[in-house]
Amino acid sequence: MNDRTWSFAPAKSFLYFCLQFKLLLKAGLLFFFILVSTSLTFAQQESRAYGIGGVYDFQTNGLGLGVRAYIPITDRFAVSPQLAWFPPFNKIHEVYVGAAAQYAIYFMTSWHFYALGAVYYDRWQNAGDFHGKIAKVNNIAEEGGVGIMRTFGCLKPFFEARYDVKWKEANVQAGIMISFGDCFQPHLCPAY
Repeated sequence: MNDRTWSFAPAKSFLYFCLQFKLLLKAGLLFFFILVSTSLTFAQQESRAYGIGGVYDFQTNGLGLGVRAYIPITDRFAVSPQLAWFPPFNKIHEVYVGAAAQYAIYFMTSWHFYALGAVYYDRWQNAGDFHGKIAKVNNIAEEGGVGIMRTFGCLKPFFEARYDVKWKEANVQAGIMISFGDCFQPHLCPAY
């Protein structure tokens, strides 16, 4: 893989910033559309959660930032619209927008273990710097994995291990979500 060299000339930097902002705005609007459409469709509004997290990709050593929602459909099944952005300081600079389906495998008091499958639109910003048949700007990526979530009142920290089938890359995601409906519910002390 080729390392990208950056020019920090003010005009180029401003233009680059504007293009990145436009891309993030489009991805954010798509994420918002997915979020609103799933939120209006399904019940259990008090259990919905919204949060932020980080992503680490092992093959590219890439660091990303993400936002997500957690929308339960049944006691065991949930949909999670997600947006992840890998900034330009990474070798691979891209934006993922899509959704994951989560199926709860096991519940243990406030712990929640789940399997997941996800489909994303992947906008690979610097695909032109790489050679190969699959190096395209616009892609569809599928992921599978497992995760764990813990509930502390209205806070829900999570950790996920995933594998991207298209790119043959493993990644981990960790973060925290807040469930506003759970913030106003009375919670018993775990000692009782």
